[in-house]
Amino acid sequence: MEIQKELSVHFRAHYSIIALETHEEQRAINLVAAAAKQVGRVIYVASISKGIQNIETPKDAQPSDPRTMLSDIVGKQTPKPAEKAVYILLDMHPYMEDPGVRRTIRDLHSQLKSKMASIVFVSPQFPVHADLQKVVTVFDMPLPDAKELEDILCTRIRKLKEQEKQKRDDIIDKPEQKDKLLAELAKLQPLTAKLVKQADDNKDQIIGALQGLTSVEADNVVSKALVLHDLSIQTILGEKKQIIRKSGVLEYFETAETLEDRKSV
Repeated sequence: MEIQKELSVHFRAHYSIIALETHEEQRAINLVAAAAKQVGRVIYVASISKGIQNIETPKDAQPSDPRTMLSDIVGKQTPKPAEKAVYILLDMHPYMEDPGVRRTIRDLHSQLKSKMASIVFVSPQFPVHADLQKVVTVFDMPLPDAKELEDILCTRIRKLKEQEKQKRDDIIDKPEQKDKLLAELAKLQPLTAKLVKQADDNKDQIIGALQGLTSVEADNVVSKALVLHDLSIQTILGEKKQIIRKSGVLEYFETAETLEDRKSV
């Protein structure tokens, strides 16, 4: 994904303080971690509820506060040679009003830049005060592209198939429940077959209908459609319409016009 490449380039270029504005926290963590691995960085995730945790070897939560977390990063980067690392700090935006926090970030800017380490703030918003404008590089994380949406759809279909397989395994492993499980499998099989066929036949249209949603929203829409046993475009667009209305940011308009209609104009 383009944003991952951009982050990787910025890490190699020694950009020390980056902010990523997004509501999709886990997706952002995954993207930053992937970019950091590309340049051989150790990855930490930090929040006031859990403290600083190595993403590969997380420990029990150790609640902290913003100043302490930033001071801990200073401490981690003091030894020589310092660790090449990326620190992902979650939901720090409310604490940017604290002059002490901003001062520490400015101090870290110089310290990290010379030691191949970076801080990435991940928050729904990240207000940049005047004293940080020349220090922080802000990215607005784009919505998932077609490939990511396809992965979401395929993951849900794979899990659906796994449910049917698990039911078959249970029939073998639990002979005392065989009749009950066979009846459940008989109901599950045609539903699974129908949904898998809908996904295969309409994959491109489904992905197109999901565009404009976050990864969490898209996953919720697909999940609900599967629960309703109807992965039709009408169901997908109906759920998307509800999400857009709830956001209050955009207005949804239905149209009977198709792409082919536009091509003929």
